[in-house]
Amino acid sequence: MSKVAKLVTLVVMTRVVVDDNENAADKAAELAVNKIRNDYANYIIQDNVAEIEDDIECPYGTFDND
Repeated sequence: MSKVAKLVTLVVMTRVVVDDNENAADKAAELAVNKIRNDYANYIIQDNVAEIEDDIECPYGTFDND
């Protein structure tokens, strides 16, 4: 059986609450990343797969650990 390298894009969404100020977006990103890191098993599921494409820039065999 031959092998092929694929690039898989995951999309994850979570809700965070922050103060409404000029740093709201930065704080929201920080909180979201920490929230997902601490409970990634509940966020990274097959439903989060948005796109799968062939890796044409680094095909299978490009790296030693392939």
